[in-house]
Amino acid sequence: VRIQMDVTDDLDLTHSSDTTSEDVELPTSTYKEAMLLLEQLSVDHTGSAVLLKIQNILLEYEQIIERERNRYTAVWREVKKLESEKAESQLIAEETQDLKSILAHQEVEWKSDIESLKFTLKQEEEKRLRVETLYEKTREKLRGKDDQYCKEVEEKQQLELRSRNLEMELIALRKLLKQVEEERDETQRQLSQEKSARALQEGILNNHLWRQKELEEETRRTIEKNSEESDTEREKDLLYKNQLLQDEIAMLKVELDQVRLRHQEEEGKYLEENETLKEKNEDLKKELKLNEEALTQTVFQYNGQLNLLKTESAVLTSKLEQTKESKDRLEIEIESFRSRLNTTVQELERHQSSKSDIERTFQRERDEWLRLQDKLHHDLSDVRETNKSLSQQLSKVESKANSLENELHQSKQTLREKTLLLEMTQKELSQAQCQAKECDHARQLEKDQVSKFIIKQESMQERLAQLQSENLLLRQQLEDMQNKGIIKEKVVNDVQDRFNDIFNKLRADTEKQVYLVEERNKELNAKCTDLREQVFKYETDKVERE
Repeated sequence: VRIQMDVTDDLDLTHSSDTTSEDVELPTSTYKEAMLLLEQLSVDHTGSAVLLKIQNILLEYEQIIERERNRYTAVWREVKKLESEKAESQLIAEETQDLKSILAHQEVEWKSDIESLKFTLKQEEEKRLRVETLYEKTREKLRGKDDQYCKEVEEKQQLELRSRNLEMELIALRKLLKQVEEERDETQRQLSQEKSARALQEGILNNHLWRQKELEEETRRTIEKNSEESDTEREKDLLYKNQLLQDEIAMLKVELDQVRLRHQEEEGKYLEENETLKEKNEDLKKELKLNEEALTQTVFQYNGQLNLLKTESAVLTSKLEQTKESKDRLEIEIESFRSRLNTTVQELERHQSSKSDIERTFQRERDEWLRLQDKLHHDLSDVRETNKSLSQQLSKVESKANSLENELHQSKQTLREKTLLLEMTQKELSQAQCQAKECDHARQLEKDQVSKFIIKQESMQERLAQLQSENLLLRQQLEDMQNKGIIKEKVVNDVQDRFNDIFNKLRADTEKQVYLVEERNKELNAKCTDLREQVFKYETDKVERE
């Protein structure tokens, strides 16, 4: 009986299904064997009160064992249920681990995407810096070209002023030369008029001389004819006429001498004026030649400057085309980066939505896990309470067993005759004790399993706390990533706005420079055509003069 009581003391609620069935079967088998022994004793010793008491105690013990067996089956079912819930919780933990690994993988992918975005942003920043430096260099070059062009324009204006002054001087010289030629023509005309007048006067004088000779011959003939006639009156008339004619001839000679003197003076004056006009004409020709040389030199300089300006304009147009090509290339790259940024933003939004879905599922599973954990704690508390009640009942049974032991000690004297049978029963009880030890060992194993289960539960609680902390960290990282994504989007938008402003300014400046260069080229072409027309006119005038 003591061995059976020890066996009932060592029974626990945390046994497995096999150990509980063995523990239930062992007392029943020993009970049957004890009942057989008691029947044999009752056959041998009928009417003994001790045997009746033992039978009653054994019946009570059988009822207790039956109740305990029912309770053990209920507890075994609860343990099975808890084990199934434990398996489900393990599956949930594995799913949460998978979700955690998926989240970690997504986090790694997001980090790689963020790093790639950082790298692309860094490349864009470097490209922007290169474009800004190139823009500054081109701007400085354009400033230098503009200053040089302003200087060339000033020099050209000075040269144009000089050319205009030279043209004015040339026109004045041409007018002066024309006036000199007109004066020369006038003097030549006057000289020809004087020569014609002189020839006319000489003709008149020759006529007078011829008439005088005729008159002298006539007078001579008349004197010879009328020599015979001595007419004094007629002679007086003739002498008077002769005297008149001689006076007239003398006056004509005086006038002729005066005319000759005046003509000689005028001829000397005209010769002097002609010499001065020739000298002036030579000087004007020299000045005209010098002006022509200066004009050809200025035209040559203008042509050189025009060629330089054409080459510079060609270089500027090529640079402008290069800047346009680089601008188009940068616009294409910006469009590609924008598309990539939009795709990454869409992927980030998709990841965020998937992460929110995963968080919701994780929250649901976490709530389910907490509910299961609460249920497990509740079931464990119920099992503990039942264990306490069973331990109390076992203590009562032990007290009863102790009282029975006292009674058995009293009945030992009566049962000495049945020592052989009791030795046989002791052997059987020793076997039962071995079985009880095995039950103790199984109970110890069950306790170890319970302790392992408690340790696993604690580790699962720690894991759950760790998962909660990691979830909080992931949420914080997600919020940080979202904030960083917003900041990066703002930075990208700011960079794009700044780049667009710089690009628009650069385009406006380049278009303005191109427009100014084209206007200056047009002005230079117009001035060049004017100069060519003036040179052509001057050459035609020169050919006509020659």
